[in-house]
Amino acid sequence: MFGIGAFRRWNPNSPSPSGRISKAIFESQALALADYKPDIVLAKKEIIQNALRALFKDPVYGNAVSFGTGSYRKVVDRIVKPREALKEILK
Repeated sequence: MFGIGAFRRWNPNSPSPSGRISKAIFESQALALADYKPDIVLAKKEIIQNALRALFKDPVYGNAVSFGTGSYRKVVDRIVKPREALKEILK
């Protein structure tokens, strides 16, 4: 679904991802998508990709998947923010 940019950090000013696959981003995005049927997700693939990439414009989310990812607050932020972003798209 995500292609080469799967579970990597996105610089909001760049058209391509950076770095290696991130466990924190994988967890964040996989849990956000887990409640939806694959056919529904695939039908809105591009919109979902754009919404998840846009989260990197939010410094709270960016920090939650980058630095000190084990703290309670950061775990909550990285789980809740993608779910909220997808809620409207996949309702």
